[in-house]
Amino acid sequence: RGEEDSPTAYASGKRKSMPEIFTAVDGDRVHFWMNPVLGSGALHIAVNGKTGEVTELHWLLVRVKESAQAPDGGIYLIAQTLDRGLYQLLRYQSDGQLKVLLETGDKSLYQLWAGNDKLVAQTDNGDARLSLIFDLRSSEVRYRQPLEYRYNGRDDTRQTVIEPESHYDDDGETPA
Repeated sequence: RGEEDSPTAYASGKRKSMPEIFTAVDGDRVHFWMNPVLGSGALHIAVNGKTGEVTELHWLLVRVKESAQAPDGGIYLIAQTLDRGLYQLLRYQSDGQLKVLLETGDKSLYQLWAGNDKLVAQTDNGDARLSLIFDLRSSEVRYRQPLEYRYNGRDDTRQTVIEPESHYDDDGETPA
């Protein structure tokens, strides 16, 4: 067994990191976005789920951070640009292209939830964690105090994103 396989390799930081892989299903195709090396763009691989044939294989100029799929089948990604380090919300189009819905100057964007009408992601502006709500119809962006953990950002019985106003007033506080 080599040094890189030893238990101390983890503690000393010598262990190579595993690639990050994110997935989504689009009809018969299964999509994989993989970040194989720190600092590289993502590799997009689409595979026909019935035959196993690779139908797409190309590098992206962004690093994919998360994927989420809406109940209506829409595929959304959080990505970070390689050149400027900015976070983006992207929609995967049926033609294989990624459409930029929003580019933010926020320091982070994570925990993406996709509904049919809205996307909700968490962000950290350096002072506090906030929920970013993106309206897919109007492209309006709002920030609210984070949804409490028990709501988890989704109403699983209706398979939609919870509208934050139903749980928070205009000041961002939970109603009494």
